[in-house]
Amino acid sequence: MLTADAVASTRPIENAVLLWDARAITESAFYVPLLRTWALGLDFVYECSAYGDNFDPRLCRRRKVSMILLPNHPWAQRWSRRLENPLYNGAWFQLTWFSCVLGREAWLPLSLALVAIHFLLIQNPTQELRRLAPIIALGIGVDSALSMLGVFDFEGSLIVPAWLCLLWIAFATTLNRALAAFGRWWFLAAVVGGLGVPFNYGVGAKFGAVSLPLSPWLTAVVLIAIWAILLPGFYRLAKRKMPVTEVVT
Repeated sequence: MLTADAVASTRPIENAVLLWDARAITESAFYVPLLRTWALGLDFVYECSAYGDNFDPRLCRRRKVSMILLPNHPWAQRWSRRLENPLYNGAWFQLTWFSCVLGREAWLPLSLALVAIHFLLIQNPTQELRRLAPIIALGIGVDSALSMLGVFDFEGSLIVPAWLCLLWIAFATTLNRALAAFGRWWFLAAVVGGLGVPFNYGVGAKFGAVSLPLSPWLTAVVLIAIWAILLPGFYRLAKRKMPVTEVVT
């Protein structure tokens, strides 16, 4: 148990936390999560030192985490609205893509954290996951089949690596956000799928994320044929109506 003097010495920490206001730096969108986590950490340190043996760290952690994870918290709502913005979603997906493709297994914790951020801050993560689940499952299934057929070769993985599964989750979130414009017409979706996605696999191969054992022309024909059909189907799945569920806080 700390003495009164020791507790008093922690008052500046408490004051810094109390004066800290996320609304004052709302415009600095990319720094809000880092600053808020820092402030909550200082608050946690203060409570640990102030209450000594009477302090319940589990209760404190739950309260602090709930402040930033509750979907109905004003701060979470602001970020939830930002996540729906195509520009934010596109920037987040590009960052996740680089983490998955360039870092692969070495950067897997970072890739997992980036994907987790989306579901922690989205307004209704359960509904989001239900909407994306068929797309993710179908995408991973197709890549697994192509891997077993010898079209893809992921070194060190029996079928598909974990980073590719995370990349599929991230890609699925873009269909109603960053890439939503391509899904307005099925023909445009087929063209983008047939040309853009095989090119993306080619870029991944250049970075060493995947090997393409077959001839370039045969690989191109297979991927173009598959993705010209697959991407319009993904948009159809992404646009399907979902039952409205209330967010429990």
